[in-house]
Amino acid sequence: MKRIFGAIQSAPRKLEVSSSADETEILMYDQIGEGFFSYGITAKDVIAALSNASQKPVHVRLNSPGGDVFEGAAIYNALKNYAPGVRVTVDALAASIAAVIAMAGKTIQMADMSMMMIHNPWVVMDGDAAQLRSMADLLDQIKGQQVDMFAEKTGQGKNDVTAMMDAETWFTAEDAVAKGFATELAPSLESGKATGKFNLAMYGYKRVPEKLLAREPEQKPEEKPDTSRISLIQRRIAIAARA
Repeated sequence: MKRIFGAIQSAPRKLEVSSSADETEILMYDQIGEGFFSYGITAKDVIAALSNASQKPVHVRLNSPGGDVFEGAAIYNALKNYAPGVRVTVDALAASIAAVIAMAGKTIQMADMSMMMIHNPWVVMDGDAAQLRSMADLLDQIKGQQVDMFAEKTGQGKNDVTAMMDAETWFTAEDAVAKGFATELAPSLESGKATGKFNLAMYGYKRVPEKLLAREPEQKPEEKPDTSRISLIQRRIAIAARA
């Protein structure tokens, strides 16, 4: 539990949205939804940004370790169904449900040194045996939906996608393009804003590349977790299922 509490944020971080004459840019540099008792980007945030985009094409820039599977599904569907069109650029990291969100783009760019990761959905929950069995069935259903979506988007066979998810596969930018998870490479950001800042160890991922682990920040000694929301969030099953 110590790792989980160390990830608590004192206040929600909102999307960064900017607009030019040609398009609206949405910066998603955070986890998805409210998971591990911390705040992140919600579907409401994204839908509000799309509503204010004045029917311009949207450019989504991603740097996210993943998060809540249902919140991510809502974001994916909102972007996919946005009529003027969405292009996605993975500035640094699109892991887990953030990789699903990336698939909403009509074009998907991978910036220099960026990475994408897909894996099986997993859950943190409590409950009796019947509840746990039911959750296992739900996870299988969620995985099946994701396998179908990835296979259709990438052109990979369902068996191949299943094997990639089982293995927790991390793609370099070049790998993502070669496997069909992205459509093209993009230049890296001159600003350096895409540097990873996520403590990926807390997400339980098994095969995080060393170069990503090496840049995780350590919690400052003076930071204290805010546990006021823990009991409330524990009662919400929606934040338990993650991908």
